[in-house]
Amino acid sequence: MRGRPEQELAPWDREPPLLTPVTSGLGVLATYVVSAYFAYRALGAFPTPRAFWTLVTLVPFAAIIGYRAGSIDRAGARGPAVTGAIAIASVLPFVLTAWVPGIAQPQQHTLPGGIDLVIAAAPDGNLDLYLIPGGDPEHTIELTETAGAQERFPELAPDGRSVVYAADASDGSTDLYLMNLGANGRPQSLRLLLDGPGNLSETSWSPDGRELLVRSDTDEGADLYRYTWETGKLRLFARDAFNPMWSPDGAAVAFAGFRPEDRTDADIFVVDARGRGRRRVVNTGADDVFPIWSPDGRRIAFASDVLGRGRDVVVVEADGSAVRILADDRAGDDEPYLWGPRGDIVFLSERSDVGGVFAYLMKPDGSDVRLFLRL
Repeated sequence: MRGRPEQELAPWDREPPLLTPVTSGLGVLATYVVSAYFAYRALGAFPTPRAFWTLVTLVPFAAIIGYRAGSIDRAGARGPAVTGAIAIASVLPFVLTAWVPGIAQPQQHTLPGGIDLVIAAAPDGNLDLYLIPGGDPEHTIELTETAGAQERFPELAPDGRSVVYAADASDGSTDLYLMNLGANGRPQSLRLLLDGPGNLSETSWSPDGRELLVRSDTDEGADLYRYTWETGKLRLFARDAFNPMWSPDGAAVAFAGFRPEDRTDADIFVVDARGRGRRRVVNTGADDVFPIWSPDGRRIAFASDVLGRGRDVVVVEADGSAVRILADDRAGDDEPYLWGPRGDIVFLSERSDVGGVFAYLMKPDGSDVRLFLRL
């Protein structure tokens, strides 16, 4: 007696002939590798080491899951299973790099107060300038992209319409350039501003925008000059001085410098707007550099290696009293960059475990440290 013939599967229950365990495994694997590549690239210039190794570790699992999905024998189930595995493989790397702590980059935060600022960064190894409109890093505008040239020390004019910065010259020195910005924050024009004396670098605008303090380095050391926009003339402002920062009311200037009798470490000094009445604000016994004023002009933040393990952000009253360490990072240097209008301090730090220098925010008492900008 003949056996009963096997029931023929309906067309929609038949599996595609090429949907084998091997092809399914390769398909899911390829999908995962491509998604992992783009998810890793989306982390920017400084992805965390854990992100790389986590994504690599999951490669064989993607192949195994695809192989198992392609091995399902149940009628009509293999296709949906493989499709689901491919969907998961395409999404999982982006979920990991966006949400999982230690793999995802920290969220960037906006600087309270809505002010524009310009910063120099080197995500590709070459220093370029970036404008952060309204203090919102999500709307960052790249101002320069000059291969082989390093642009640094940008200073935004008080009216926000131009930027002065230092850039490498063909003879190996550094000159100052003036970039005018359009209403959309994009560069409109560029011209050489100053090509001497010496190597020019750090600058600071007066609050009324009429004058610019300029650092000049020569064989004799670092000095500050005052550049007047109306006349285009340079005049000596202070000897043995660098890191200039005009006070918010324009009545004084803070800077780092040396005393004639002691050049072993830099201290923070203040002079009046004419460069007179030089007085030392603080001497921690270590290098004290990069002073910035609080919005009300009552305090000065600066970087100091007072603890002997890298620069920390320190704050002092303008009269030299109440010295206090705000940002104590054992992993690397912290340096203040800008004191925002609502009290938040922007500082540059090497504290990230992914390499490079990021910009962070903190409250004026050193609390609530959070990422501001990564480039």
